[in-house]
Amino acid sequence: MTQITEKKFTRKQALFDQLFQDTTTRLQKAVAEKDTASVLLSGGTTPGSFYDVLSHADLPWDKICLSVTDERWVPATNPASCEYLVRQTLMQNRAATARFFPLKSAPDALMDGYAITLDSLRQMPQPFDMVFLGMGLDGHVASLIPTAEDTARGLDPANKNICQYIRNPGGDYPRISMTVNSLLNVAQVTLLFFGVEKWAVYQDALHDTAFTWPVSHILHQDQTPVEIYWCP
Repeated sequence: MTQITEKKFTRKQALFDQLFQDTTTRLQKAVAEKDTASVLLSGGTTPGSFYDVLSHADLPWDKICLSVTDERWVPATNPASCEYLVRQTLMQNRAATARFFPLKSAPDALMDGYAITLDSLRQMPQPFDMVFLGMGLDGHVASLIPTAEDTARGLDPANKNICQYIRNPGGDYPRISMTVNSLLNVAQVTLLFFGVEKWAVYQDALHDTAFTWPVSHILHQDQTPVEIYWCP
């Protein structure tokens, strides 16, 4: 049974204040114990303002390794890139010295670059210390999208690769996503989402023992504790 802690707030600012405190405490502890820390960050619009604030945190950023939970296969200069978001928001100010491990490698074609990405990510300290996840109204996490043909591989517990190519996510660029095994290879998962509609999806997923929703794979496991941060 998953250890789930729900942290519900009435205002986004209160949520971000608590998340800032919890995140900095966990990363300070990780660096004190191991002399390093590693974090997987979600993309999208939800966390951007939080990353701006976190960039000012008094942390040993030069000992902290960052990557993203998923990525569109576009150059890092493209605003659609999650790496672009992280570099423009979090990797500023004090956090500018953090080390970043890209999911998008140099080749233009996803299948040409996939093996290069796998090799690169093996250099990132693991298990991770924190994984930040958002959640879509279709229950997707990272780029493990229910309608994408490669998502089943990414959700397969037998898939020991750190990431999975997602060739046809539907009306978008090809993507690459951390597998569910990688997302759970962490001291703690932080699941962050807003709105009553997404709360309803989360409630459905809590009872979804058939694993209809990709997020159900995060909520129904006995490996990794999960903290929920939500406000309407």
